Amino acid sequence: MKKHAPTVFHMPATWTLALALLAVAMSPIPICAQENNVTPPTAHFLNPIDGSAGDAHSHWEHGGARAGYEQTADGHWALFLDSTPTPGRGWYIWKTTMAGILPNTDYRVSFDRMYDTLTDQGGVTRCHIFGRELPVPNSDQPRIWDRYSIQVNSGALAGDIPFDIVHYHDSKKVWYRNFQIVAVEATALAPIDGHEVAESNPVLRWQAPADASFALQLSSSPDFPAAQTHRVGPLLDTDHWRVDPPLEPGSWYWRVAIASAALVNPDTARYGSSEHFVVPEGAAAVPVEVPEPIVPVDAPHRVTISPEGKLLIDGVPRFLIGLYAVMEERTDLEENSYMTDANVASCAPLFRELAEAGFNTIQNYGTASGRDKQVNAYLDLADQHGLWVLVQMTGVEGLHKTAVEAQMRSFTRHPSVIGWLLKDEGDMSGWSPVKARVMYDWMRAIDPARPVAMVVRDSANYINAVDLLLPDPYTLRTPLKPQHALGEILHKNQEDARAALTPTTAASVLQAFKYEDEFDKENRADGRVPSYEEERCIAYLSIAAGQQGVLFYAYHSSATYLKEYPEHWANLKRIAGELRDRSPIFLAPEGPAIGTVSGEGILHFTREYDGATYLFLINPDLKEQAVHIAWNSSVSTAHSLEEDRPVTMEEDFQTTLPAFAVRTYRLTVDAK
Repeated sequence: MKKHAPTVFHMPATWTLALALLAVAMSPIPICAQENNVTPPTAHFLNPIDGSAGDAHSHWEHGGARAGYEQTADGHWALFLDSTPTPGRGWYIWKTTMAGILPNTDYRVSFDRMYDTLTDQGGVTRCHIFGRELPVPNSDQPRIWDRYSIQVNSGALAGDIPFDIVHYHDSKKVWYRNFQIVAVEATALAPIDGHEVAESNPVLRWQAPADASFALQLSSSPDFPAAQTHRVGPLLDTDHWRVDPPLEPGSWYWRVAIASAALVNPDTARYGSSEHFVVPEGAAAVPVEVPEPIVPVDAPHRVTISPEGKLLIDGVPRFLIGLYAVMEERTDLEENSYMTDANVASCAPLFRELAEAGFNTIQNYGTASGRDKQVNAYLDLADQHGLWVLVQMTGVEGLHKTAVEAQMRSFTRHPSVIGWLLKDEGDMSGWSPVKARVMYDWMRAIDPARPVAMVVRDSANYINAVDLLLPDPYTLRTPLKPQHALGEILHKNQEDARAALTPTTAASVLQAFKYEDEFDKENRADGRVPSYEEERCIAYLSIAAGQQGVLFYAYHSSATYLKEYPEHWANLKRIAGELRDRSPIFLAPEGPAIGTVSGEGILHFTREYDGATYLFLINPDLKEQAVHIAWNSSVSTAHSLEEDRPVTMEEDFQTTLPAFAVRTYRLTVDAK
């Protein structure tokens, strides 16, 4: 479980020779290498957008849209991106370069943008920076320049780094200018310059941007040796910290760093210049107010994440097979809320249908409605049908802790509640990772037995503010995000989860709604629901990426109500049943080497379960692909589960996989 307060590493009041010798023997790694204190050089965009032709540092990629440089009405040069020639399906990317980037440094990226009209904002805008995709919220007014900015950490990247602006769908014409990137640093304010403080536990203050997290180092030595240094952090959204415990008389040195918007390990933060102060003899400590302890709820079970990233319910590994927005529509009601008595009562047959099909997890936005009576009735039904529920929270965006606590305490008794859904697509709305961490700490203090989850696209920024990441990269038939990219996206998400400071895992949210098919010109206007093969393929791509479950979006969304698409609904239930039956295999360890698998774009993974090895082949491509398998000599038999027939054990086995196909083979692998 993640910490609920800043981690403070205390040193003893008196340094002893024994401690010093022990420190040498252990050869501690310095918390912050000296080179981390170098003042960052001025980072900058290589393209000034001044109207010059033949710019070597920028170019465009587009699908029927226009892009270029032009002078706006105020006489300034600006970049323009315009999808007007292809309304409804145009897209474009502007690619440029940022120079002078240092690793592990927080940067604030900002630029001006202006929409031609408010109706031009039907599209989705992103910027790609440091290998991540970040949302750009729409403007409030047309023909008015407004400034967009976001803080992001460079991670391991350095030097000249790509930067892209991407528009999907119909954004029509938008102008951009004044691109800037500035290193964000915290500056020590007080006490500094050898000032003699009045207390032995003074308040340290610094200047830095709001909505950030910070790390501190405090030492009796200007060199900040590991054995003589307090390490404090992350400190969330604050500009001060009172020293705890009180300090011995003498000179003390301190420095502060941005611990990054991603709440990375404070040990890797880039610290600014150190300052020092003096604690005089006889200085007394100011009493520190201890907050009232939070009494945790009595949860009916424990849901934890193993060090390997497995989701454990009462110690047993579980694979989530879920569905979003589970509620029957009642058009006979004046108020068609997600949470009325009639709506909830109508869910009993649906819950039975879900459980029988193979689903084990549901979500409903109405759990955040504040209608506790109806929500408890909904959860009672889930209890009765053996379904788990991710409860959507309310009040988190405004940090309304009292409302969040009341909601959690109202619903905690239900065995169906396996986690608290902090926010849906918080990164898409620009919700601060620091605020997410503040709410996370509060919620885990109230319920330390169950995880906090959040739907995200940019998982790296939130890995230390959740226990369960729910990535939702809807990639079906989108020209900028083809299907085969889903595996890469989810692998990156799982890598982010493994990089968290405490055990964190992920379960993917997959597209089950109708969409505009960029490759189907006949039906493009009306769109279509995903096919059985597409849904099954993206489910197995998730499993191949190490996801601990799949949740389909959605039973009842603005785009699709599954009851109105009986064939599609039947396909999803068929897939849910297959995933349920194969869950023990998915949760089993990786299997032994079976040979060499080759084929353009073909993904594969193995599991070892119940004395057999299972080989899964996935073709995420739009066209049929050939597959070659050179079996190891230890593989003696192979059986195709989809075709229910044995496979001839040729030395070079060949087959073909249609578009989006998944094939499973049960192998006998002889022990060496």
